[in-house]
Amino acid sequence: MGHKRSNSAIDDRRLLEQAGNLTHWDSVIWIGDMNYRISAHQGKVVQHLIQNDTWEVLTANDQLNIEKAIKRVAYGYNEGVINFAPTYKFKKNTDNYDPKRSAAWTDRILYRSNDRILK
Repeated sequence: MGHKRSNSAIDDRRLLEQAGNLTHWDSVIWIGDMNYRISAHQGKVVQHLIQNDTWEVLTANDQLNIEKAIKRVAYGYNEGVINFAPTYKFKKNTDNYDPKRSAAWTDRILYRSNDRILK
């Protein structure tokens, strides 16, 4: 004997399908370790930009911002103003940056809102 679906099961399935469509929601917030790096020349150049609080140059070379600008990632999503230094991995037990790793703002919060709640 076949199993007959109830209307609530069909409604639940439709709701789950809609949940996967991010445009369905009024507001969407992405929070995560996105692991994008700064594409500018590394080493002393980036350290000089950081020491001089040159955030505009650094954020212009941020891989996530570059990908957003060419509409390949997170198109239509916003992010707060970045006005602090990117992070590096430090050499163990020192205050010295590990030059093998690129500077980055890896922990990011992106959002999109169809209303004024998040604007």
